[in-house]
Amino acid sequence: MRQSRSLFAAAFSALLMATPINSQAQSEPFTVADGLFCATDSAALGLTMAEGTETFTIFHPAEGDNHYNNGAVLTDFKGTLFCMWQTSKKDEDAEDTYVAYSESHDGGRTWKKPMLLASVTGGYCTSGGWLATNDSLVAYINIWDKKRGKKQRGEAYCMTTADGETWSKIRPVMMLNGKPMNAIIEQDLHVLPSGRIVGAAHFMPNLVASCIYSDSPLGINGWVKGHLSEGEKPSFATSNAIEPSLFRQKDGTLVMVFRDQNSSFRKLASVSHDEGGTLDKTRSYRLPRLPKQAERRQPARRYSIFREQSRGI
Repeated sequence: MRQSRSLFAAAFSALLMATPINSQAQSEPFTVADGLFCATDSAALGLTMAEGTETFTIFHPAEGDNHYNNGAVLTDFKGTLFCMWQTSKKDEDAEDTYVAYSESHDGGRTWKKPMLLASVTGGYCTSGGWLATNDSLVAYINIWDKKRGKKQRGEAYCMTTADGETWSKIRPVMMLNGKPMNAIIEQDLHVLPSGRIVGAAHFMPNLVASCIYSDSPLGINGWVKGHLSEGEKPSFATSNAIEPSLFRQKDGTLVMVFRDQNSSFRKLASVSHDEGGTLDKTRSYRLPRLPKQAERRQPARRYSIFREQSRGI
C-alpha cells in the first residue's frame, strides 16, 4: 500500500462541489462539473496528481508474505502515523484473514515491519478503522464468525492504547442500550464540532447499511443506529450501499456517500440534518466510482491510502 502526501484525492476533492441543501433541489447534496471526467481514462478518469504529491510504500509483500492486503486505514496519534489493514495469503475474507498494522515516525516516509493487531480462531478479522483522541487511540476490529450457521455474521470489537504500544484486551463495541453492536463498523469515523462521533455500520442480518453515532468521547460505547426519515423506504435494504464515507457541509448537514454494489458505477448518497440521527432516502448521483482510497489529514498535510496492483499498500 502506498501513502501519499498532498495526493490524487486532493485534486478530486476540488471537483466535488458541496451544494447548500436549502438552495436548488434538496436531492442534490453535491454536483459534478460538466466535462470533469474522461471516461476513456480508466486509470484516473482524466484527473491529475496534486502538486507536491509524494508516495511511500507501507508494505510490499515478498515471496512467502500475504499477498492480499486490503481495507487499509490511516490515522495519526501523538505524532506517529498508524496504518491498519486486513491481510491473507491470497483471497479476500478468507478464513486466514487477520488485521495487521504498521507505524511511521517520520511522516510516512518509512514504516515498521507489519505487526499483528488482531486475529481470531473459528472465523476471521477485518479492519474497522481508528479513532484518535489526545490521550487514547481506539482500533476497531470486525470479527466474522462462521460457526453460527450458514449465514455469515460479523460484530464490532475494539482495542485501546495510551502509548501506541500496549493494547487493551479486545472487547465488544457497545450500543447505548447496553447491548453489543450487532454490526460491522466501516472504516471512516468522523468527530463533529459538537464532539459527536458519526460513521456507518452494516447491521445483521443482511448487512444493511446505516448511519451510527455516539456521544461517548472514546466511541467504545453509547452507539445509536440512525433512523430513516418517516415514510422513506431504504434503497439499500439489500446491501447495495457499501464502502461508506461522509463529509460535512458548512451548514452542518452531513452527506453520507456509498459505492453502489448494484453495478451502476455511480455514487449513492444520503443526507442528515441532525448529526446522524435521521437519514433521508439514499439516491444515486452522477458521480462515477473512483479508485477506493482512505484519507486522513494532519496540519499542512493530507494523506491517502491506495492499494497497489501487486497487492501491497
